[in-house]
Amino acid sequence: MIQVIHGEIWSKDFTELERLMRDYSSCVRFAYCRFYKDHMEFNDARKACKAKYPTLNTRQVSDAAMQAQALHTRHK
Repeated sequence: MIQVIHGEIWSKDFTELERLMRDYSSCVRFAYCRFYKDHMEFNDARKACKAKYPTLNTRQVSDAAMQAQALHTRHK
């Protein structure tokens, strides 16, 4: 079952959110390259991402690596 939650964020400064989105997208791209070029396993790619992106928490790094793995599997 899919639940959709709508909301609005009111702030004068979105730099922190923009940094988080930029780091997450970059982490997905980095993890995809680890799967594609280096043929790493999931845990190895996740550890490499965690070392490169210390601003992201463990859940965000795992989600980024899982998304990259799904893209890699789909395009295989």
